[in-house]
Amino acid sequence: MTSARRYLLLVLAACLALALPSGTLASTNLPLTTSNGSSFADVLVKFQPETLSNGHLSANDSDILVSSGAVDSVQSLGDTGAYRVAVRSGYTAAGVAAQLALQPEVVYAEADQPVTLDDSLASWQSTTDPGNQNWDLDAIDAQQAWTLGTGHGVVVAVLDTGVSVTHPAFAGRVLPGWNVIDNSGDTADDSGHGTFVAGLIAGAQTTNGFAGVAPGVTILPVKVLDSTETGSTASFVAGINYAVQAGAKIINLSASGATDSPALEDALANAEAHNVLVVTAAGNEANEVPTYPAAASTVLAVSATDQTNALASFSSYGPYIDIAAPGVDVTSSWWSASGGDGYTTASGSSASAPLVAGAAAIVAGLRPDLSAAQLREILTESAKDVESPGIDAQTGHGLLDVYAAARIAREPAAPRTATLSTVDASDGWHLRLTADGFTPNEPLIVWTDSAAGYRVVRNLSADDTGSLSTDLGPEWTVP
Repeated sequence: MTSARRYLLLVLAACLALALPSGTLASTNLPLTTSNGSSFADVLVKFQPETLSNGHLSANDSDILVSSGAVDSVQSLGDTGAYRVAVRSGYTAAGVAAQLALQPEVVYAEADQPVTLDDSLASWQSTTDPGNQNWDLDAIDAQQAWTLGTGHGVVVAVLDTGVSVTHPAFAGRVLPGWNVIDNSGDTADDSGHGTFVAGLIAGAQTTNGFAGVAPGVTILPVKVLDSTETGSTASFVAGINYAVQAGAKIINLSASGATDSPALEDALANAEAHNVLVVTAAGNEANEVPTYPAAASTVLAVSATDQTNALASFSSYGPYIDIAAPGVDVTSSWWSASGGDGYTTASGSSASAPLVAGAAAIVAGLRPDLSAAQLREILTESAKDVESPGIDAQTGHGLLDVYAAARIAREPAAPRTATLSTVDASDGWHLRLTADGFTPNEPLIVWTDSAAGYRVVRNLSADDTGSLSTDLGPEWTVP
């Protein structure tokens, strides 16, 4: 260790020793449990590069911080440079974070915060035979999309309570993952929620009719929530970083917290930089108070809809919503301590997000070259407008349409040449598109692609001669 770096760390240790003591841990901090059963609160810290050795804190570096008396241990949370600093009893995480944040050697310091599931599945109904309960797949036109692709070979990380690897819905398609709660390879589900989410993404079609959106997907389980369905910002940061490093193309997060976090924003930015799409549930607060990570700018935030395609009564909403998907009385795989592997029907935005994650996997399987931003664009631009015309706070761009998204992603087998012309209409100049060479009365969907984005026109068909002529609308609205 250079003398300059050692001096910087000694200064930090001295500042930590000044953190105001407290008789109890602050109630806003999530108490975690170590292997020996002791409780502590945590601070998330990112150090300036000059404080690190080759981008990391060494064991000696950590020892210096521990010598302050305020710190029990220091643990890396992955490639984004965030560290989890465990605070000793008698100090508050808020006090230690405040001291660290004042130092020039620190980029940010924040008290760890709880992250919980978006729903408790309190009204679920267990069943050993799911039957043909796929209204959600019908609503988003998923089974039509299987004629184009099933997401085969695409890795989707499920950041949740773990996944039951023995469940027949996806047995043989679950990779070894990681448990960030106790830093082990044990990703067994001890709640059921993660198995429910994984089934909606990747459940294989069974003889009794159940299926997930993308039955060809491979699941990467990352356990970030414990048996009480609780985690923290730190566990999600570590989980996102792990999933990116392990090769996931899509990450599903069906949980949320109440506050934004620099460490979480760093992890999400790292995923975006590696072209990994993060799909998040909006939450079940029935209001427009932002939840995180759903309100972050680089994720695909999903609200829940019911059987009428209206916003579900429990769903969170707001200007941060990108897209909507079914979330009421949705059937999926399940695991419980008493019953083992089975199926259940439940409601919540926790069900909506994995439907979108599965759709993203189908698109990514068809077009592996797409960036995270391009995946978001295709999914949102192909969504069906179901609430107020245009983008709205309830359903964003609209209801997920898996088949339309897959058709946009796939290169046409027999490209057609289309002609655009202008038409003088009552409300100004419109663009008219004409093309031919189709099968007579063939159902069609038209989309235009440019730097301005996609525009989709649905419910078209060729005429009796195999030709198409359609009004795309006002000229200024078309890319």
